Amino acid sequence: SEWCDFLEKAEVEGATWLGSLLSVGDGKTKVKLVREEKEGGSYAADKEVHNTNMDAVTAANKVAGESASGSAKDFISCFILLTGRDDTATRMRLNMWSRCDPNGSGNVSLAELDSWVRDHLYDILGVQRGGELWALFRPSYICAFNDAKNIAETKFVRSTGDTTSDDYVTQQEFRILLSYLCIYALMFDAFTIIDGGGIGNKAISDRKFTLEEWKVGYANVASHGFIALQNIPEDKMEEVFSKIDMNNGDAVLLSEWCDFLENAEVVGCTRMGSLLSSGDLK
Repeated sequence: SEWCDFLEKAEVEGATWLGSLLSVGDGKTKVKLVREEKEGGSYAADKEVHNTNMDAVTAANKVAGESASGSAKDFISCFILLTGRDDTATRMRLNMWSRCDPNGSGNVSLAELDSWVRDHLYDILGVQRGGELWALFRPSYICAFNDAKNIAETKFVRSTGDTTSDDYVTQQEFRILLSYLCIYALMFDAFTIIDGGGIGNKAISDRKFTLEEWKVGYANVASHGFIALQNIPEDKMEEVFSKIDMNNGDAVLLSEWCDFLENAEVVGCTRMGSLLSSGDLK
């Protein structure tokens, strides 16, 4: 036992692949960098460590309410611990950023974000499940990206003509982007439940929902964790629908849905609202 304890301690302290497996279940944060490869400064994430991480699952369940789908909770659990300000989360983000920005430009495009999200989900959940979630929540990435890229001070990007940093996400904005990936994935999850009965149900989903779909689907998203969806009485359903349908098109689009939920969080001065309104770069 002494021999095993000695070897185990060295592996854990050395942050080796074997150490990451041995540390699972010790009560510490388990989603972490498994190995920093000396060549190229890249990283390797161990999917078993992520898959058994109850900290991430618990955190995801706190963000996503009871009515959120299992897919939404799985997706959020892959990113939520990267949004913290603690040393572990900061170290993880530095390594994740280097992979998201492979050319070292200091700026990440939407295409680079899309590729990184896919690869990150592959690392954690495997190609099949990771690929499924990447495809399911892909429409929400652009919402997260567009909100995050305008937070930091605007700067011109060299060798790109008139392009500025507002066309990209910078490293300063990366933590907020990760938070937005979780928030907008949850918004999209609620939207798809109303529009066609659930995420991935492409046969009856048309990327918008009508008043009738809103009346039928509301109860299935009331506990998603958004203040705007709490305790809407039946006699107010049409009034609320009109508020969401800003262009009076008799159908709610994803952009209108996200704006409606975001505005309520901001007005309600919630933690989510403070992130969505100012970014909170600290």
